[in-house]
Amino acid sequence: MKFVTVEVQNEWLKAGSRLKRLMTAVDAYSQWHFGIEINVTDVFRLPPPSSPHNDGRACDLRSIGAYSESQRAELRDWTNLSFPYGPGSDLYGTCKYERKGTANSNGSVATGDHLHFQVRPI
Repeated sequence: MKFVTVEVQNEWLKAGSRLKRLMTAVDAYSQWHFGIEINVTDVFRLPPPSSPHNDGRACDLRSIGAYSESQRAELRDWTNLSFPYGPGSDLYGTCKYERKGTANSNGSVATGDHLHFQVRPI
């Protein structure tokens, strides 16, 4: 697992343990199936309030230039099947592919094409 900046790597150290376990599994899958080490681009993001990024339950991965469209879909689908988000997962999901300029359910706007991963609050 690599990080786009030292700042993001430092944020990762403060992320929740469930997110870290999820992303360790995602990295292993990505390296095994595609030969690609994941590149974490975002952990904490403020604002908006109520984002899973605010409390260390979410992170984003670079996807454009790293994965083909079919690889992004496979990684997303494998994550959601292997690590179900729980009740309401059809709405949220553990992993989703977000495109630049896409409005998210919490009102924020994705800043670039990326894979978004999140875990439920405990």
